[in-house]
Amino acid sequence: MITEFDLKNICTNVAHKLVKLPNEKVGIKNSPNLQSKLIFPQYEREEKNEIRISEQESRVLFCNELENYYKEIFYSVETPTVNNYRFGKDINDLTVDKAGQSALSDMSLFELENGRLKQKVDIEFKAHNVEISHIAKDILKLFAEVQSGLFFHTLKAVDSGTLSNGNTGILDKYKRSIVKFENEWNPKKNDKKYIVFAICIIEQKVLLMKTFKKEHLQNIDGFFEFEYKATREKIEIININNWKMEDLK
Repeated sequence: MITEFDLKNICTNVAHKLVKLPNEKVGIKNSPNLQSKLIFPQYEREEKNEIRISEQESRVLFCNELENYYKEIFYSVETPTVNNYRFGKDINDLTVDKAGQSALSDMSLFELENGRLKQKVDIEFKAHNVEISHIAKDILKLFAEVQSGLFFHTLKAVDSGTLSNGNTGILDKYKRSIVKFENEWNPKKNDKKYIVFAICIIEQKVLLMKTFKKEHLQNIDGFFEFEYKATREKIEIININNWKMEDLK
């Protein structure tokens, strides 16, 4: 059985590698000590002169970790959903709709049961503090599909408003998305379903994780409470509210 422990363990291993990835701009000095040969590429335009960080690096590392994980877990990428959906540019244009089209989960995890592969967990990857509609679309899929889920979010860095500021923070967008789609939790009577939220912050080298279950629908605001201060070097927690914080240094 793929458990919360498995997902959080895999996320931790992925995050440790993610924050140590070399990049094209700086180059590589000690290649024998690298945990992965994956790198962050550089935007080619000279005026930008920045490293491109996306959700794809996290997904590649996740695949590598699954290949080497101690438990036998199989996986697929771009997995067709069971439900049909309609997706628009606004959060109000996102819905489960039998007349719509099948969507895709970024990755799905499977277990062997009596010789057959059974889908157990769907995973969505996201990077940066994107518009709420991009986050809400993935949360709708994680809620409406019957499997448990993981939302793995990669951030380059955070300031004191990136995670939570009452409106445009990452956790604010999670909360607003769940409030919008709380009635889509599927199956309605499955108390074993869970969704792990994992946020990997590269420059401050921190991984935050917390598991959402059906019981948390009764207090969505309380679940996402999180008080902190951030400098360029570190994150100082004021109220961690049962979020697990992993130091990746």
